[in-house]
Amino acid sequence: MNQKFEKALDSLQKISDESVKMEPTYIMWIAKCHIMIGATDDAWKCLDTEDRTVTYELLQLIANDCYKKGGFQFIYSARAFRELYEIDKFQNYLNGFIGACVGYFRYYLAQIRVSETVCEDTDILKEVIETLKACPSPKCRSVAETIQNWLA
Repeated sequence: MNQKFEKALDSLQKISDESVKMEPTYIMWIAKCHIMIGATDDAWKCLDTEDRTVTYELLQLIANDCYKKGGFQFIYSARAFRELYEIDKFQNYLNGFIGACVGYFRYYLAQIRVSETVCEDTDILKEVIETLKACPSPKCRSVAETIQNWLA
């Protein structure tokens, strides 16, 4: 399946018409292709748009597609859900944020189990904990405490 998205991304990137490149549909498909091939940093860069509607839709795409992909991409999902919650205060965004943080923690633990050493992603895990602690929701702070207690 990744090969199809790689091929689609290659085709999309060959488009030279700047007016097409500014279209929300084009931006969304570029981001989706990046997510599906695991180049989520590049998908995140698509957020560099001045159109607030496109930014909101991109955040939703990143939040949901990265959540579905799981693994390392949970951190991007958490970041996107956090941004969406900041914008909208919609409870489902907060729940998505918490779920993505827990998903990233599970991914982190799996990496430790596989390599039997400390995972290289400790800075990202610290980001997850700090972001959870900074959240006004008691559920977030409780999850942060649980993660810290487990790590201690």
